[in-house]
Amino acid sequence: MATVDATLAAQSVAMAVESLGLGYCFLGAVRNKAREMAELLGLPLRTLVGMAIGKLDGSGLADIKP
Repeated sequence: MATVDATLAAQSVAMAVESLGLGYCFLGAVRNKAREMAELLGLPLRTLVGMAIGKLDGSGLADIKP
């Protein structure tokens, strides 16, 4: 259940970020490579969701979608 709760919270953050005119990117490596990311960034080992937030560079959306 914690994963679902964390994902729902992250989606709420994503909507708030967009409403402020900022951009975001979910960081799948935080979950997929949890131990390595925890050591690299000093995170708790049970970190479930990662998100980068920042100003958009104005170049538009990427042409390639995952």
